[in-house]
Amino acid sequence: MASFSSLATIASDGSFQARIQYALMVAAVNVYAEGSSVANHATRSSFAIKVFGGAYNINAIGLMVLTNPTIAAEASTGSSFATNSSMGYAIPDGDIQFAINSLWNDMAGV
Repeated sequence: MASFSSLATIASDGSFQARIQYALMVAAVNVYAEGSSVANHATRSSFAIKVFGGAYNINAIGLMVLTNPTIAAEASTGSSFATNSSMGYAIPDGDIQFAINSLWNDMAGV
């Protein structure tokens, strides 16, 4: 696992943040389209609207994603893979999406 210092560096990296932003948008579109019978839909949908408008703290959300144990274990700032891979920091896009989806209610304040 990367050190806390390395995880903070990753969370503030523009490329990593761009990947987080895309995963947020995917989740926001899905949440906004869900039925009103879904528990806490109004609050979840309200956060989706904030995501659509870019009204969120990307650094904080990046740190939230990096609390996922799998992602923290995958994260690497020292390898050539980290700097030369399109995935960046050895964290697969699917894992980022999973974390965003899992954290949605937390981010929305549910």
